[in-house]
Amino acid sequence: MFALVGIPLARAQQITGSVTGSVLDASGAGIPGVAVRLTNTGMGTVATATSDSSANFQFLLLQPGTYLVEAAHPGFKAFKRYGIVVAADRSLAIPINLAIGQASETVEILASTPLLDPNSSEVGTTIDSQKMVDLPLNSRNPMGLANLIPTVKGIGYFGGQVLTSWRVGAVTIGGGQPMTSAFLMDGVANDKMGDAAGPSTFLTTDSTQEFKVITNSASAEYGRTTGGVISVVSKSGSNNLHGSAFEYLQNTAFNANDFFSNSSGTPLPPVHQNQFGGSLGGRIKKDRTFFFGNFEGLIQHLSSARIINAPTALQRTGDFSKTFAANGQVITIYDPYTTVPNPATAGAFVRTAFPGNVIPGSRVSPFAKAFFALHPLPNLPGAPVTGANNLFQSGPVPTDRQTGGVKVDHSISGNQRVALRYTRDVLNETVPNGAYFQNVLENDKKTIYVPRHSASFSYTNTLSPTMILDGRSGFNRDYDQATPYSFDGKYAKTGYPLTELGFPKALVDQMQTGTAQFPGLTITDLSSYGSAIQNRAAYTWGNGVSLTKVWSAHTVKLGYQFTLYRG
Repeated sequence: MFALVGIPLARAQQITGSVTGSVLDASGAGIPGVAVRLTNTGMGTVATATSDSSANFQFLLLQPGTYLVEAAHPGFKAFKRYGIVVAADRSLAIPINLAIGQASETVEILASTPLLDPNSSEVGTTIDSQKMVDLPLNSRNPMGLANLIPTVKGIGYFGGQVLTSWRVGAVTIGGGQPMTSAFLMDGVANDKMGDAAGPSTFLTTDSTQEFKVITNSASAEYGRTTGGVISVVSKSGSNNLHGSAFEYLQNTAFNANDFFSNSSGTPLPPVHQNQFGGSLGGRIKKDRTFFFGNFEGLIQHLSSARIINAPTALQRTGDFSKTFAANGQVITIYDPYTTVPNPATAGAFVRTAFPGNVIPGSRVSPFAKAFFALHPLPNLPGAPVTGANNLFQSGPVPTDRQTGGVKVDHSISGNQRVALRYTRDVLNETVPNGAYFQNVLENDKKTIYVPRHSASFSYTNTLSPTMILDGRSGFNRDYDQATPYSFDGKYAKTGYPLTELGFPKALVDQMQTGTAQFPGLTITDLSSYGSAIQNRAAYTWGNGVSLTKVWSAHTVKLGYQFTLYRG
């Protein structure tokens, strides 16, 4: 995509901000030729500008952070303003009012009213790292705070604990459709293609500097989406060494059972969750090179329980003489081999019931016998008359997840800077909905393995006081591997032995070696059984370059953006 945009101010390219303003004297007249200095107080990097003939100045493509602005001019007192917070995709207008006096005197502004963004019509909200600390966030997923923004509505697991790609969840912004929202990470596309329609990779709260949700009137740089935009900026190091550490522990010993479970005698289900991690950032070389790294782990051992119907010992032998409907009538079992046309009704058929409502042992298929051998017997008396809901099952749900990343920022010179980030997220989950059978009858996957990788690179060069070049490139890749019981362990290479289920060897021999799996089936009034292997991968690669040129009171920005989605 190629875009040429003429605007009053060069908009920050997705993850950078800008500062503009005018230099005025006490009477409100403009002062040209004033030296203005902008310092990133965390990194120590300095940018300089001079007010033009209209007394205006501007600093473009600034990394989000806290800044100090200074101004000095002969015949006037020096000016300093602290605490200028630059956010992603936002332009701040800073008025500089110089008072007549000696240059050795200084006017300092330590606190002031919030600065406005007069250069954009975008409607959006920025969530910074301080809000992530102050607001409750049980899942430690920063996207959970996006749900607090008006017109933003998360769908499914959006903003919650992200495990597999099947649980990513989508979001609708400003009334748009879920598939039309765009996600960016450090200025690079971070969209998950397919039915998930959410972000491909997530940063932790410790590694997120801020994120912005644009709900309406987005600039031309976001022209590839008809919905809203969520742009995330990763955290960078600074001259000062800083870090954090946390530990969140949930345990059955700390939890209370609810009223209804106590009333029914149901014990408190076991819960063991340990979420821990930390971060560390600082400088490699003062005012030049900075690093930031983080790690977060989740070890979770939960349990799941259910009550279903199970074939009784009599039913497994073919004896249905004790199988009753709710009205107390025996449920009649008919012989399918006796099917004949119904002479009383055209197009209808009738069958003959098995004698005594018992299926002969010779008529019970080998598959049914193998199925019964895998299926547990009832362990509850069941409902009156019907005996339904006669099997209680419980199973563990263990989860192990590690997320980590590192970012390096380097100032090549006063005019050039680069940044490189890498993030890795790995999930190992066993039977996410509970290992009830703990054999091939399991309808869920036995294991789910999801490695995610994300990286980005940026380069910014101030070619001249009126021209800036900015380039970005990056990729996101995730691979979901869901393995059923019949394709794991001893069956991983050979495949499941279907001949043990009664399938003819001649049929099994026609299958590709190592691909046979326990067939999926659903039995009315019982449950669903068996699960197939499922693998899927998604890949996003994007890059873009922009060039910003200032001509007097006008700014022109041109560039291109290319994104490849593969899945």
